[in-house]
Amino acid sequence: MFRINYSRGGPSWLLGLAVACATTATAQTSLYTFNGAGINDRLGVAVAAAGDVNGDSYPDLIVGATEDFNIFAMQPGYARVYSGLDGSVLLDLNSAGSGASGELFGAAVDGVGDVDSDGFGDVIVGVPRDGSNGNSSGAAYVFSGQNGQLLHTILGVSTGYRAGAAVSGAGDANNDGIPDFAVGMPGASVNGANSGLVRVYSGISGVLLFEVLGQAIGERLGVSLDALGDVDGNGFDDILVGSYAAGAQILSGVDGSLIRSFTASSTSDYLGIAVRGIGDVTGDSVPDVIVGAIQPTVFLPGGSGYALVLDSATGAEIHRFDGVSAGDRFGVDVDIAGDYNGDGQMDYLVGSEPSSTSSAGYVQVLSGSDGALIATLVSPSSSSTYGLALAYLGDINGDGTEEFAVSDPQESSLMLAAGRLTVESGVGNTCGSPSNYCTALPNSTGFPASISFLGSNSKFSNDLFLISTGLPPNQLGIFYYGAGMDSVPLGNGLRCVANPGYRMPVTHIGASGTTAWMFDNNALPNPSPPITSGSTWYFQFWYRDPLAGGASMNFSDALKIPFCP
Repeated sequence: MFRINYSRGGPSWLLGLAVACATTATAQTSLYTFNGAGINDRLGVAVAAAGDVNGDSYPDLIVGATEDFNIFAMQPGYARVYSGLDGSVLLDLNSAGSGASGELFGAAVDGVGDVDSDGFGDVIVGVPRDGSNGNSSGAAYVFSGQNGQLLHTILGVSTGYRAGAAVSGAGDANNDGIPDFAVGMPGASVNGANSGLVRVYSGISGVLLFEVLGQAIGERLGVSLDALGDVDGNGFDDILVGSYAAGAQILSGVDGSLIRSFTASSTSDYLGIAVRGIGDVTGDSVPDVIVGAIQPTVFLPGGSGYALVLDSATGAEIHRFDGVSAGDRFGVDVDIAGDYNGDGQMDYLVGSEPSSTSSAGYVQVLSGSDGALIATLVSPSSSSTYGLALAYLGDINGDGTEEFAVSDPQESSLMLAAGRLTVESGVGNTCGSPSNYCTALPNSTGFPASISFLGSNSKFSNDLFLISTGLPPNQLGIFYYGAGMDSVPLGNGLRCVANPGYRMPVTHIGASGTTAWMFDNNALPNPSPPITSGSTWYFQFWYRDPLAGGASMNFSDALKIPFCP
């Protein structure tokens, strides 16, 4: 899943900067630190996972820098793609539009998947003050991850639309096999001033698939966006949309129709200013969400802000996280943290945007198991914008530890408001890695068969492929699994998984003696119990082998897989 950060733009677009938090900093491990290139850059105003843009099999990240801290010295802005493997710069993306000062290129960024089918992840950049169709009509640009080539251009309809204030991959909304993308236009005024608008576009052609309008003055629908996955079970990926005054909404990827809305008791809470899809946390195979609400006021500090983890299927509140002090604007951004504390459960990130520039911004890491505070992260320089943008990245360098990014766009230790982004690590993958066990006996090829895997043992990623090689060609077989080990002679081999076993569908062994199966933990065979984070399961491949004689059947060796969040 690819995540976005909506635009906070320049000083006039921000609701306010920085404020007090009476929390204690907790040490964290920084994998990388990226700094803005010059004065006023505001590197980190937006950050997102970019997917694998260079084809090295490691996730990368994209960061926006709007170059707008000083309103008298604005530049167009830029976006930069960094390697997850080593932190090197992969792409420098500059304005694809007019290049005018203050257009806020990079105010929103995201990875959109491989829209041009070249095997490399592509990215989208929002430019909410682009003036192509009138002042602040806005724009969004999709770029090739392979070489930075411009693939699609989306322009705001009219003056003030602020197209590109939020951008996001949309999953495969139209089910054509190619990922699509969404653009927020919260300044659109079709149904009243700043009622807002969201448009979803085809990844293949860039044509408009559908649009959804805000319904009231000041709603600002489209101020935040995220891809969500298939919520309603119709085979089409759905999207999550945030607003200022109408809460957060789950929209159908088919036509934009409303699936579910989440609203606050007060529209002034701004529930929906930040939204994220978080995968299935309730075990019902429906992806769930986390939504931020900053509770601002015009003249007073306002509430502390909060974030809600919500069940997409029922609308029920799973967790509520509150800020520390009035005016913290806690909830300005939200995401998952991976399994930060190694307890086998996915944890959460919530950032702040204090309304007093004399106070330090902060990020809380919160337990997915019970909602308890795990850690509070603060800037070493006590910057007021630390935590303004967040992004879960996964294990970006293959060290077994999950990482996430924390921005500080007005960090000034090197140059005034150059901005800084750090990539932080949790305690690591404590649930272990898959490993082989048991001994396979030779089959009619003269060699034993083996089982292996591609992808990961992350329940959230759900990208595990089982592979068996060294098999007799053109035969049939079955991957199966169970909750325990065994070593029992059966047929011409050894059954290494204890009963009861749960079988996947029959698979055909190819001429090369190889077969594979994608293990979808959201579509398990009946009556298998659920695969949960922290649980360990044992896998083996059974196959027919008539040329071997005897029982005409055999087994591969076996694979122990501990499942991580």
